[in-house]
Amino acid sequence: MAGVFVGDFERSVDANGRITLPSIFRDRLNDTACYLTRDLRGCLLITPRADFDEQSRVIIDQVNRGELPVTAKQAMGSMTTSISVDRQGRFTIDDVNRKHAGVRVVGTIRMVGALNTIEIWRESRYSVVEDEKPAEQKAREWRDEDGEDTYIDAELAATEPAVDDG
Repeated sequence: MAGVFVGDFERSVDANGRITLPSIFRDRLNDTACYLTRDLRGCLLITPRADFDEQSRVIIDQVNRGELPVTAKQAMGSMTTSISVDRQGRFTIDDVNRKHAGVRVVGTIRMVGALNTIEIWRESRYSVVEDEKPAEQKAREWRDEDGEDTYIDAELAATEPAVDDG
């Protein structure tokens, strides 16, 4: 790893779903191709290609040794997409990933350095998790279609029966 991502930045999302990386992050990426992964906390992660390839090799080795189920490879692959960064440092987030992270076109997001990755957060979601202690952060399901950032604990949601509203 050539360096780390640090800092907390507010960025705009344009009408095409494009976001511009802060110059400090562009310098660290060192490549126009990287990976965008849907994180279970309700944000997106940008990972440099070399780091993602290394993480993938570790998972593949663990699956081959029987330490992880084969579905671990599928989970990582299905939640990740390759993205390209243009010369101006812009990249596009597709509809699936925007919906997962609650990112609105022609809105703002928080882009946070997380050492080996860059986190992309909807502003209001980041405010919620920023106030939590790290040990309290967990997977969650966000319910923000109505304009409010409420969430359901994913572990509790898996054990509770579904509610039929109609």
